[in-house]
Amino acid sequence: MDFYSDIPWTAVPLLAVGTVLSLLGERTTQRVCGGLGLASLLAAWGCALWQVAAVTRPASPIEIATVWGALIYGLYGGLVFVQSPCDRSVGGGGWGGMLLAVAGVVCLSASTLPVVYLGFNLLTIGLHWHLADGVTTEQRKRIAAAFRFHQACLLMTLLGMVVLYGICGTLTINEMTAIGALKNPTVRASGLALLAAVALLTGLCGYATSAVLQREESSAAIAVKEVLPPAAALIVLLRLVPPVLPELNSLVEAATITAAAVVLVIAVWKTWTSARLTSLISGLVLLQFSMWLIGLAVGVWDSAHVARSLTFVSGLPGGLAAATIGLCVDGLACLGLAGVLGVIHRGGRSMEFVDDFCGLLQRRPVAAGAAIVCLASLCGLPPTPGFWFRWWSLVAAVSPQHTSQLTGLYQPHMGFLLCCGLLLAGWFLAIYFSLRLFGAIILDEPRGRFEFGRAWLAGLSVGPVCVAVLMLGIRPGLLVRFAMETESVPTAEVEALPGSSDRPDEVQRPN
Repeated sequence: MDFYSDIPWTAVPLLAVGTVLSLLGERTTQRVCGGLGLASLLAAWGCALWQVAAVTRPASPIEIATVWGALIYGLYGGLVFVQSPCDRSVGGGGWGGMLLAVAGVVCLSASTLPVVYLGFNLLTIGLHWHLADGVTTEQRKRIAAAFRFHQACLLMTLLGMVVLYGICGTLTINEMTAIGALKNPTVRASGLALLAAVALLTGLCGYATSAVLQREESSAAIAVKEVLPPAAALIVLLRLVPPVLPELNSLVEAATITAAAVVLVIAVWKTWTSARLTSLISGLVLLQFSMWLIGLAVGVWDSAHVARSLTFVSGLPGGLAAATIGLCVDGLACLGLAGVLGVIHRGGRSMEFVDDFCGLLQRRPVAAGAAIVCLASLCGLPPTPGFWFRWWSLVAAVSPQHTSQLTGLYQPHMGFLLCCGLLLAGWFLAIYFSLRLFGAIILDEPRGRFEFGRAWLAGLSVGPVCVAVLMLGIRPGLLVRFAMETESVPTAEVEALPGSSDRPDEVQRPN
């Protein structure tokens, strides 16, 4: 598969704008160093991984060395940026980091592992840059320490991908699935060791996260920073378990669903009574991440039981495809809502609390309309794309089937029916969190003046983002065609599966 054909090109303008905004500020030398580090990272990956991901010939040592060199240089530039003072009035670091994080979310939809890995790196760098904007020196040191740890997790993931490329000759998930389980004992032992090492790193980070969340000043935003990046490194490897070590599928499903429940509890714990806007939005992100984990678990089951899933009969997106849709549309909605926050100020400061939105519909109806559209998608109200993501995730959780020992008929998988409860709980909690902001925007009386800030680029981005959110909600077929490509299975493979011949109507997934 051509590397360029698998790149989500919608992330390219976000990458460009995020890099430019990263260079804005008074400390120009440090901004340029961080921006050049990121630009070098992207350029080197784009050239080297095109050859690494191609299946026509093996990668040369110089290409692999280029990938490592680009990663190290990009890591250095990112650390210089994070540790530099953030006294900018334009807000370049905050906006640049947010755009880079959204671009990383879009890249997660790819089916080629280097692009997915690039997305996780952009998500990590963007989150830390955004959180490091305007904080104290001591807080920035803690952010930089967490950034180093997260990059260590991602470095180990990159090492695992290089090893897998040497084993399989490809880094495309569908092609690795076609190869089948690996039989070499040494290779299998190496894969298990790699999985155990990354799981250990993620567990240590989870222990440290629990200590951080015990502090009174911690919020859901800190939970996002601590939970998301190291878990992302583990998830890259979890997507590799079905094609490489299929006998671990049940363990992966159980671990992923447990992680989804833990993330949901963290979101409720840190967001339930908080009045800060960052905690509210971060709680919505954590709830969405919990739903994506459930979609990933269903995708693991689908990969091992291709002809026994209802998604092949209905033609609707499966678990992994529904999760891909959710990552893209919720990232887009977050970008639009962040654009409104960047444009509208109150009393000479940015919007920090839910009460700051009181009376926005009466004083600034256009900005209020944009915020309502993006917020409705984040909490899953129809007819927004966020609603379709949650509905398809619910259908995917019902779709796993097993054969009844009494009747011989196919019945719903009771274990995944429990996931439906988690999905519905996350859905209703997201609506509850959003109702507080809806009420402030629509029902409450104004409590002061609203001014327009100087983030003109944010204002320009709000309109197209809202139009895109509405279009994807009205025409969800565009999302289906885009996401089904990430988990398509060749017809020949389905026909070769045991038991697929006695269900001929489910052999080929409708287009």
